[in-house]
Amino acid sequence: MALAVVELIHGRSVAEGLAFVSEYVWNDNADNDPFAVN
Repeated sequence: MALAVVELIHGRSVAEGLAFVSEYVWNDNADNDPFAVN
């Protein structure tokens, strides 16, 4: 959620860069949930 705020204020590329340096995998596809039980 914090990345969404960063994206709103500074843009997508800054938010993606922040996610990268913090080693966070940003999944913006709600249908792709790696923790969901099949």
